[in-house]
Amino acid sequence: MLSPDISLLLNTNFQVSSMVLTSTQLRQAIAQPSARKILSQYYPANTRIEENDLSVRAISRAIAESQQRLYGVNVSPTKYKDRVRRAIAGQSLTPDTVHLFADTFEFDDETVDQLLSQLSHENALFSTALTYLHEFPQASVNHAFLDISPTGRGTTELSINCTISALELGSSSFILFVPFTVGEAYKVQGCTATRVSAEGQWLFELDEPLAPLSNALLTMCFEVDTEQEGGSHLMLLPFWGKYNAIAIRVNSGLDTGEVAIETQGMGATESVQISDGVCNSGVYSRYFPAVENETLKIFW
Repeated sequence: MLSPDISLLLNTNFQVSSMVLTSTQLRQAIAQPSARKILSQYYPANTRIEENDLSVRAISRAIAESQQRLYGVNVSPTKYKDRVRRAIAGQSLTPDTVHLFADTFEFDDETVDQLLSQLSHENALFSTALTYLHEFPQASVNHAFLDISPTGRGTTELSINCTISALELGSSSFILFVPFTVGEAYKVQGCTATRVSAEGQWLFELDEPLAPLSNALLTMCFEVDTEQEGGSHLMLLPFWGKYNAIAIRVNSGLDTGEVAIETQGMGATESVQISDGVCNSGVYSRYFPAVENETLKIFW
């Protein structure tokens, strides 16, 4: 069952929290071989450790033991669990917490300086953090539904709904290629969203992290001009990367009318018609098992 809906309207004026980006770099540092070797000692015996698995319990045990060994501080690992979880999720991260991880996993001075520098930058955006989210995603995006409807104001509304599934550690941020790029500012509910590439790549930072292995519904709305000469309409939807299970519905607003869909690969010069039909009571729908690195052209 889906958790309460997360309604997101994109806002190009928002910047990404430095805390969230620092947490991604922290996770990347723990994923390095030397740190992984230390962490592996604190997993239960005979446990199969996935490459990008960061157990909050194992990290807490490692921190508790290192603090006792280095400083004689005797604190139960349970006391560190919430602090570790919030730091990894990007929900709460301080310089003291950075040093706590650095002591435990023996980060070199350069890594510590990078983490502290990133944390001190207000609204900073670093390519290394984005690269990490690509390599170690916190969530997967599936089952997108696109609804296209006239507004009655000479424009067309594009509504995008898709399922966000948090992975083992939960999700505080994720990258999504939105198949339509706008430059206007919109009100944000439930997150901040920053466009990080001209191709429509967006970084979403959630106000409240999703729990591990939970789902939520992501909703985005755009109002765009699609009218062409002669009263017809055209919408271009570029899909960078791979999308699974895409459904498109066109509400023409007319009792009768024709709809055509063409596809054109990225970099290709010609498009291929893949669907055409007549609207039934003003509605036309089409399902795609997968769409990858191509632009859909919708005429009606």
